[in-house]
Amino acid sequence: MERLTRYSALSGEPVVVVFDGGDSGNSSQEVSEGEPNGGVHILFSGRDETADDVILRLAEKLRERCLVVSSDRAVQEGAGRVGAAVLYSGQFEARLHSLS
Repeated sequence: MERLTRYSALSGEPVVVVFDGGDSGNSSQEVSEGEPNGGVHILFSGRDETADDVILRLAEKLRERCLVVSSDRAVQEGAGRVGAAVLYSGQFEARLHSLS
């Protein structure tokens, strides 16, 4: 989270991290703004959805205005179909390391 916060501060771009929420009962729509943590917003999927579902929904909403970081092929393909930029997790990690 520290590196993501630093990335957000240096790039000027917000970062959204999405986790599977399991049985939390909260849907990502209810917490759509997440909890800001130094430019990093944390979302949890709802009971009947996965983090991948949330990521794809955000990508569809933001389209070319977002970068989706994932190593999941289905997430990459879905985000790319709606115009979002896509980056493998390892490539993004290399970007984070270059900030050190």
